[in-house]
Amino acid sequence: WDALTADEWQRIEAAIGDMAAALDATADLLLAESVHQLVSGSAERAGAALDAASGGDSPPPQPEFVTTRVEGLPLTHRILALAGDAAPWNLTRPRSAAEPRLEAWVAARLGDPADIVVATLADGTQITLAASGLCALDLVYDAADRAAFDQRLRAALPVLSARRLHDGREPGWPAPLRAIGDVFECAASLRALLVRARPAAPSDLALPNATVLREVGPAELAAVRGRVGAARDLLDLRVRVLEAMLTDDVPGDAGLLPALEDLAAFGLVPPLVKQEQLPIVARSILASAARRLRQADAALAQPLEREALIDAGQALFGEGFWVVPAIDAPKDADGWSAALAAPPPGASATAVRTMLTDC
Repeated sequence: WDALTADEWQRIEAAIGDMAAALDATADLLLAESVHQLVSGSAERAGAALDAASGGDSPPPQPEFVTTRVEGLPLTHRILALAGDAAPWNLTRPRSAAEPRLEAWVAARLGDPADIVVATLADGTQITLAASGLCALDLVYDAADRAAFDQRLRAALPVLSARRLHDGREPGWPAPLRAIGDVFECAASLRALLVRARPAAPSDLALPNATVLREVGPAELAAVRGRVGAARDLLDLRVRVLEAMLTDDVPGDAGLLPALEDLAAFGLVPPLVKQEQLPIVARSILASAARRLRQADAALAQPLEREALIDAGQALFGEGFWVVPAIDAPKDADGWSAALAAPPPGASATAVRTMLTDC
């Protein structure tokens, strides 16, 4: 190599100095992080920081010692929704039959299906959601994807053919009418809410470390077990029908597609494919359905308890679907009984806050 000039040496020495400073800063950061984790009682994270500093074979952990400590006490707000008082859309569908209370709650928020316009035919006839026979829970749980949502609607309403679905209200519509596109946004929001939620437990209606006065009674557990068991048997029947069609090599349009739509009511949604690919899709759906049945059977084989029934419902209909066992009223009045009752006539704001605090 040619001899370096004095200016080149200075630039090389400056680069080496920068690297040495960066290495020294990294070593200081990892040492401080390891001490912080060791003092905090996390020997594993302390060791991970030292391992990263010594060998560099593993990525360094996210440093926590530089995080500003938050003073005060953690506070979690929970929202409780009471379900079951509204009129459902259709209790013959698998989802609504399995959990009619949740169907009623969702139906109250989506509104009357006869007021939801899906499309308008060439002769001016408006096709509403009421003609589909879907339940409100179908609309909500199919709203994860707009293409799949439209696919379910067209399968339930063959009269639509290739008609354009309404994304928004048209001029001149009466006040109660809404477009399916607007309702889709509401359904998608409800789905996101339900997936992140959970059914309330009796312990949620008691103070921490206090005696739980409420329970899900034997009669309610038996009723929920009957609904979940009926859903399990219906899924098993539809699986057997599809298996028989595949064995007999039934053409897609004649039987496979309707049979796949029947399984879509359990959240087993087939993708949009060409007719010659339907047998492949059907076998994939069958494998998923068989796995769900095994999981549901395992949950239903457990002792008759609230958690096992909830697990069975999720196994049958997919993650985020909830069966909601009702919590019985307590034998003796508790804080919730007072908080949910109407305030006494003339009660002050302080008295109302006291009742809410007691619960």
